[in-house]
Formats: sequence, C-alpha cells, structure tokens
Amino acid sequence: MKQRSRALSMSRLVFSLAGIFFLSLFGCSKVEAIGPGSSATTISGNIATVNGVGIPQVYFYNALQIFRLPANGRNPYPNESVGTTILRRLIQNQIVEQLAKKEGVYPTDADIQSLYKEVVYLQDKKSVKPFEKQLSELGLTPAYFQKDQILPHLCQINLAAKGLKITDQELSTYYSEHLADEFTIHNAAHIQRMVLTTKAAADKISSAIKAGKTFDEMYSKSESKDPDFGDIPQWIALDDKNPQFLPVINVLNATPAGGVTAPISFQGAYWIIKVVEKRPAEIIPQDKVPATLREGLMQEKSGADSARLSAFESELNAAQRNADIKVMDPQYNDLVTELKNPPDLSKISAPTSH
Repeated sequence: MKQRSRALSMSRLVFSLAGIFFLSLFGCSKVEAIGPGSSATTISGNIATVNGVGIPQVYFYNALQIFRLPANGRNPYPNESVGTTILRRLIQNQIVEQLAKKEGVYPTDADIQSLYKEVVYLQDKKSVKPFEKQLSELGLTPAYFQKDQILPHLCQINLAAKGLKITDQELSTYYSEHLADEFTIHNAAHIQRMVLTTKAAADKISSAIKAGKTFDEMYSKSESKDPDFGDIPQWIALDDKNPQFLPVINVLNATPAGGVTAPISFQGAYWIIKVVEKRPAEIIPQDKVPATLREGLMQEKSGADSARLSAFESELNAAQRNADIKVMDPQYNDLVTELKNPPDLSKISAPTSH
C-alpha cells in the first residue's frame, strides 16, 4: 500500500475505520449530552482563544469524556495530562481551519456533509451497531462529529493538496488499487462471547447450553462482563489469516448462525461463542463513496510529493508559531510555549518506507 502523508497521519486516524474509534472509552462514564446545540449544556465560556477565535469549554469537556488511547494502546504523550493532549489538538484544529480560510480552501458545508454521509455509510457496513446510534449513546450529535473530526481533516487535506487536479480516471484507478483493502466488506460473523478461566468451568457451561439453557441465561457465569451479554459490536472477518486468531476463526466458520460453540482454548482462557448472525462478502460500489475516494487520492498524491509536503508542513508551523494563543487556565501555559516553538522541520528527516 502506498505511504500516507506523515503530516496528515493524525487526521487520517479518524477515517482509517478498521473499527469505530469511539468504542474504547478511557475509564469514563457517559454524562449529559454536551454536544453543540444540546439543551443539557451548562458549561459556558472558552477554554482558549486562537487569534481571537474562541474554543468553547463545551468542546474541551466533551473531548475529555470520549478520550481513548490510540489503537496500538500507546499514549503519544505519556508524560502529560489528558487535558493537555486534548487542548493541543483543539488549538491545532483551530489553526488549520483558520489557515484554510485564509488560503481559500475551507470546506463547504456540502463537502462536510458528503464525507460525513459516507463515513456513516462505511461504518454501518463495518459495525453491528449503527454509527449514529453510537454517537447518540455517547451524548454526541452528528453536528459535533462533523465539527470536531471531519472539518479539520478536510482542511488539512485541502491545504496539502491545494492546486492539485484530480481526474475521473485517477479516481477510478485509486478505487481499483484500494478495492481489496478499503472498499471490500469481508464475509463476517456477529458474535457474543463468554470467557472462563478453567476448562472445567467452560465444559460445565457448555453442557448446560447443550441441555437446553440459552447462552444469555448462562452468561452470568462468564469471567468477562462485557455489555449486552458479551456482544462484540464489530463484525469479525471470517477470512482473517492472523495465526493467533485462527483457532477462533476456524470454529466460527464451522458454526452456523444461531449456534453456540464448544469451549475454545484461546489467549490463556476458554471462550464460548454464540454466532448471532453471519453476512456474505460485499463490494462497496465506487459511486457510493465519491468524497472518500477524492480525499484519499488527494492525500496520497500530496503525500507522495516531498516538496509539496515540506511546504505544507512549514506553512502550518509558521501559522502555529505566529498565532495569538491564549489559555484561560494557567496550567496550560507550557502548552502555549510548546506550540509557539514548533520543531525546525529542516533538521528532521522524513521517515523512510520499508
């Protein structure tokens, strides 16, 4: 697969969409809805300003509620508070949005809506639970998601790809090149699982299910206490070739929808799995994802041009260095100092691909 732009890597995380990014909450419980326009909102004022434009505290505290570690489990800023990590992103988002306006490449409402609809469409294909239902359960609105995620992402893409021409033939070629990795929905299973620490306990539960007890009735015996009787909200690809997961995949392939497996020795424990449903493989038609194709191709082309990429990164750093950044809480003063003194990119070598 072609390398993505390193400058855009953080933004691209939102749309890699191997799974719904909000599901792994970082030790927090749901609170009252504090998305934009919510009548439950009681937080007022700004947490910071960038060139006189306020960053509302409501966005900051909402982001705290849904914070999670990256998919690899590593905190990119392990020696700072979560609040600092989040405020850095919000300030940088505001800087890139202001720069996009200045350069005349700020996304239109139609651009934002088009990409959002495709994000929902793709996520609904990849998750058992509808994407907008997940947003709602977290107290978030579609408007908040578009403002917090899609808008800054498109601003970055538009700035990096400013002046690039995209042809219909290039879009078709990009679609064909990424058909397998981005636009194919694999045959998959929706499962529930219970986890037992001993084979004896697993065999006892398995025998009870064979004798007529239901999976849900026996779930209270599980050592893992996942929501909804062990429901896994992501589809499990049945053609997964990961050797560590193959024991489970092989059993899932052999178990019909509605069936319950015998205990499976896996990851130092014993799993009993109910196959809730299965679905066949599916190809996402090109005409269903035009905005996704365009932003992906723009990112790929701009990332492959080292001169363009360096100019874009330098422009962003200059905008950040020259920005008038004010924070309302003095504990974030050091963050302002950091942002006003970005690294000299001319002394940093670009990562090489392997």
